[in-house]
Amino acid sequence: MNESKPGDSQNLACVFCRKNDDCPNKYGEKKTKEKWNLTVHYYCLLMSSGIWQRGKEEEGVYGFLIEDIRKEVNRASKL
Repeated sequence: MNESKPGDSQNLACVFCRKNDDCPNKYGEKKTKEKWNLTVHYYCLLMSSGIWQRGKEEEGVYGFLIEDIRKEVNRASKL
């Protein structure tokens, strides 16, 4: 997969909350997809109101498709 190693994503901020915290208990697992220059927290994905899982678990990030994540980030930035 195109995910970074656990220590590599510590300084990358989540595209939703813009925090670089790597605290699974508070934000869920932090995933970085280097190919798409995308870092997200699992709970941030779940709490985003304009996105849902359209893919299989192994597609995108936990089934959230990269294109959908990008669209939701764009939509949320206008709020």
